[in-house]
Amino acid sequence: MHSPLSSGRRRAEQALRREAQLLELLLDNLEVPVLACAADGRTTQASQGARDLLGDACAPGAPQEMWIERLRARTPEGLPLSVADLPPMRAIRERAPRALDLVIETARGLNHLTAWAHPLGEDCAGAATGALSILTPRASRPAGALPQTGPGAPEGGGAVGRKS
Repeated sequence: MHSPLSSGRRRAEQALRREAQLLELLLDNLEVPVLACAADGRTTQASQGARDLLGDACAPGAPQEMWIERLRARTPEGLPLSVADLPPMRAIRERAPRALDLVIETARGLNHLTAWAHPLGEDCAGAATGALSILTPRASRPAGALPQTGPGAPEGGGAVGRKS
């Protein structure tokens, strides 16, 4: 005989599995480069668009260092970026949305992108448990929509949000 507690737990686990399957289906068919990473910066999930653009730099478990090493991520002015400069790591560290215009080298050649990142969840200590990132072609960013963050950016720039 099943207790109400065990059947409730079973329903909750089934609901979580369905949600995970839906997310996986969405990511497998999404052409926009979208990545999720854990608090340590390792990729946990990536959309088909991200896999097509970034290759193994967004494979499950891939560290943010691959953006620097394999993709040669840098500012549009050519300044080198550190892992700490990348929007997902800043979003996790600062617990606030971040964005940065950058250039990466892929099999497609040079890609001028805006990397947007938003922290995901919080642990019991209030630290971000990860970040969700979206990569958009640099030309698609609305003019003046978001100041840059990182090397060479103006002080205080980078928070996503509505102007008060």
